[in-house]
Amino acid sequence: MCIRDRYNIDGDSELDSNEPYVRAYFETTTASISVSPTEAAYGDVVTITVEDKDANLDSSAKDKVYLDYIKFTDTAGNTVQISNVELVETEPDSGVFQVNITVGRKVGGRDFIPAAASTVEFSYTDPATELSTVTAGFDEETLTAELYIKSFTGVLTTDKDKYGPKAKITITLEDKDRNTNLLGTETVEIMFSVEGVPVQDPKVTLDETNASSGVFEATLNLVTTDATGKVTHILGRKVTTSITLGDLIGKKIALKYADPADETGNPLPIVKYIEITSTDPEITTDKEYYKIGEIITVTVEDLDANRDPEKKDTISLRIYSDSDPVGLTLEARENESNSGVFILKFRTSDTFEEGKLFVKYGDKVHIEYIDEFPGDYAETGSSKPVSYTHLRAHETSLHLVCRLLLE
Repeated sequence: MCIRDRYNIDGDSELDSNEPYVRAYFETTTASISVSPTEAAYGDVVTITVEDKDANLDSSAKDKVYLDYIKFTDTAGNTVQISNVELVETEPDSGVFQVNITVGRKVGGRDFIPAAASTVEFSYTDPATELSTVTAGFDEETLTAELYIKSFTGVLTTDKDKYGPKAKITITLEDKDRNTNLLGTETVEIMFSVEGVPVQDPKVTLDETNASSGVFEATLNLVTTDATGKVTHILGRKVTTSITLGDLIGKKIALKYADPADETGNPLPIVKYIEITSTDPEITTDKEYYKIGEIITVTVEDLDANRDPEKKDTISLRIYSDSDPVGLTLEARENESNSGVFILKFRTSDTFEEGKLFVKYGDKVHIEYIDEFPGDYAETGSSKPVSYTHLRAHETSLHLVCRLLLE
């Protein structure tokens, strides 16, 4: 494109053909728009770049250009258009303009929360392409670039696969697609069903562990009973039939999450199965022979005695001998949270000492545990005492020892 400027040197009112002139040539260029990266998830920063040399109007300052719009579908299915988003020249006289936006944050004062597995369109109009001429005028072109919002397949897990009737359960859902509020925490609902047991409005609400984590959790009682032992609630929801804890033994619970978009962008139903169970405990000691005064370590493995997955639970053991039939009632503590393995350490003595079990030569030492939910609880509906091992004290030429025997 050429512009000619003639000088009026004779001072009259007209420009004469013989008067000198200056000719200036202006070259127009076609702009471009790009997005980096071209795929992003919630929380990712995206850079929109417009290269338009014609928009570099001031070589000593950073100029600005504006997008026509950013258009996307939000998480509610609505089409949203954000107009006049400002891009600033990266350096004076560069003709390159950029803006950084975060998926899930505000852009131009409006929420930029596109749905997962959707495409965002960015539009910029180049007012003067390289086809512009003096005679034809400015040639205008609208340019677009696209950003794909990634989706992820949700993962639904529990802290265990099998639970005692009075246990607590921790349910965890990891799904980055559901982390749409980067500044706060959100909630996700899952459904559940119990084998052969009707439950009213069977839903569980999972809370995001912290802002922008995309991890949702709930810890709650698996079963709740009233004073008569009747089951009233499962996972916090009312049971609409009359059942006991024994009726639940062996039942499966299906936890159900409807993932709106898996990694391919398609809806996906996800199911996690757990089972309500009762098991017989196993009681062991750390060795076969003991001297009087040594520490005796008792281990009880009872998975359905693990009530709270976030704490170290305790159980009561009765320790007694032939000479001390009253004995001691001591607490065994879970070795770590959610393990179902309980440890007790105690000493014997041939004199009366507080906290120690009194024994004499030839005594049997018994370890008794009341298992609230034994393996046959579904048939009997009752707890039972378990005394799998005993220690017999007898004298050798050198030491009084305790020998571990199976009953």
